[in-house]
Amino acid sequence: MKKTILKKAAAAVLCAAMAASLTACGGGSGSSTGQAGSEAAGGNTQAEAQGGETQAAGGAGEKAEFILTVQNGSEPSSLDPNEAHANDVMDKILHMYEGLAKYRTDGTGVELAQASDYTVSDDGLVYTFTLRDDIFWSDGQPVVAGDFVYSWQRLVSGGYDNSYFIDMVLNSVEIQKGEKDKSELGVKAIDDKTLEVTLKVPCAYFIEIVAAAVTSPLRQDMVEAGGDGWHADPTTNISNGAYKLAEWSNQEKIVMVANDQYYDYENLGPSQLVWMLMDDDNAILASFESGEVAYANTFPGEEIDRLKDAGVFQAVPLTGTYYMEINCEGDGVIPELNDPKVRRALALALDRQYIVDAITKKGEVAADTFIPSGFLDGEGKDYYDSADKFWDNSDYEANCEEAKQLLAEAGFPDGVGFPAISYSINNGSGHAAIAEYAQNAWKEVLNIDCSIDSQEWQVFLDTRDSGNYAIARAGWTVDYMDPASLMELWMTSSGNNDVHFYNDEYDNYVAAAAATDDQKVRFDNFHKAEAILKEQLPIIPLYYYSEAFLMDTSKYDGFYTYLAMPMFKYVKEK
Repeated sequence: MKKTILKKAAAAVLCAAMAASLTACGGGSGSSTGQAGSEAAGGNTQAEAQGGETQAAGGAGEKAEFILTVQNGSEPSSLDPNEAHANDVMDKILHMYEGLAKYRTDGTGVELAQASDYTVSDDGLVYTFTLRDDIFWSDGQPVVAGDFVYSWQRLVSGGYDNSYFIDMVLNSVEIQKGEKDKSELGVKAIDDKTLEVTLKVPCAYFIEIVAAAVTSPLRQDMVEAGGDGWHADPTTNISNGAYKLAEWSNQEKIVMVANDQYYDYENLGPSQLVWMLMDDDNAILASFESGEVAYANTFPGEEIDRLKDAGVFQAVPLTGTYYMEINCEGDGVIPELNDPKVRRALALALDRQYIVDAITKKGEVAADTFIPSGFLDGEGKDYYDSADKFWDNSDYEANCEEAKQLLAEAGFPDGVGFPAISYSINNGSGHAAIAEYAQNAWKEVLNIDCSIDSQEWQVFLDTRDSGNYAIARAGWTVDYMDPASLMELWMTSSGNNDVHFYNDEYDNYVAAAAATDDQKVRFDNFHKAEAILKEQLPIIPLYYYSEAFLMDTSKYDGFYTYLAMPMFKYVKEK
């Protein structure tokens, strides 16, 4: 997800390792347990609860007016499903588009959606999906299997960041590399109602993949008619999900209206869903407290205690890590930061327990590894419990002394001769507060000067993607419940490797974990790979996430969240 920012990775080989090792997939949030409900691959028909096969909703009467206004992110770069690569963008898209599967309303995984059932070959490689009879685009045209074929071929041939989502599909990686034509992708329409997908390796969490925003179907005629801006125009952004685009006022709001062609139209909550595009925490809080928005995903950190007392602050565990990235290559590289001793000195000078107790205060846990708890092996043992910890968060004074010693060993005693550095963040009081703390800690402990470069969201993403930074804030929440979802980020082949950390030994350990279904062997290899992260520290973990938001849950029913993506489709006033 993703994906607090939630690009290409070695997902294909990772699927093979997970095929026999997972009985359920997916990261959870809200009330979920972090386990998904999809079945492991097998030779039998896999029919899942649909909440009732209703008739097409076209021509249904007008829905009673209920306008729900929310804030979940600022101006998105795109509403193109293939192009989405941030949780707040994918969240919006998943309200308009729907794949073969969708997230369950209880937040525990996925269930079939545009597909009514599917079969899997005995070798786990061929999935045959049967589409529902009552699925239509918002203009009334039927959704057909060819719409999925077009979207998936476009995803792997268009250079999109999240093309890695279907790396497990036959020839996907080769197409992305330009070695094969998109027509050779292992997906084809047998007829309008039958979609056949061939994988290169078994993938136990494949049903979660087909619930992702990036694997939604697309209307080829609309995409081609609208050109590059097709997704921003309500006349060409024709969707197949619960809502359709009515208005996009840049830097202000996105308005969606309930799609009366959607098979579950009668059960939808809001008749109109308004997304306020905001990134100023104080303005967001003011909008929430005035009643303008019913949900907000960010707010001033100094207000948390008051908001808790008011009963509108909500926080739930979320599997993922907030960290700093240190640029290893690119225009923004500072050579002195390439010394692991310097990186460790910077890391040890930060008091993570103080950060979560006094700054974030949203239920986060101070990080002492990159991989958080929650990943279990076949015997129920947690990966985190046997991990080699990066440092001891309980002894900050000792950490500071080690930091000073390491900086001196690197040739900069008391910071003398060390260049000024910059820390890039996106706008938001929470990120700013952490940045200001780091700025002060590095000055006080190491006598290193650091400036803070705060940028608008899209500018920040471009800065980080291009490598034009020294140190930048980042975070990642899992796409599925396995350490691979995080460990694959730093593989040389990963398009998410914004730190440009290239280490053959690391790659080999992650690949070795992917080459077996023996959980002990897999976890041993992941531990070895994580030990390299500890030694080299191209990233500095700060804390393990919780998902925090503002909402008066006493006023609404039907809200749920999954993989850090809040779902408002079924929200109704009490």
